[in-house]
Amino acid sequence: MQGYGETALAARDLELVTPTSHLTTPTPARSAAGAPCTVPVEDTTLESWNEVNGVDLVGVLLAIEHAARAMKTTGGGSVVVTSSAASLVSYPGFGIYAAGKAGLNGVVRAAAFDLGK
Repeated sequence: MQGYGETALAARDLELVTPTSHLTTPTPARSAAGAPCTVPVEDTTLESWNEVNGVDLVGVLLAIEHAARAMKTTGGGSVVVTSSAASLVSYPGFGIYAAGKAGLNGVVRAAAFDLGK
């Protein structure tokens, strides 16, 4: 996995529409990033934790940040972030993934307060 500064670019399934000089309408952004990891909690390593959360949390946070700047330029827009049912109900071996998605839900709630009108 690349460094966290590059995570938004490396996150799988990340779609982001950004404004260009001729774009004046609100900017949509959609983020559906996820790094699969099925490791029991007792076998979790810091490396696997950082890899999954680098995509699930850091990558999406950077995408939201980028989209927010673009929306200020164009006068509005929407950010749609896809989480997972695993954020509410986990399964065996999904501890890291579930934690990342639960954290993502918190980031999205905070962004809604910060960016909402």
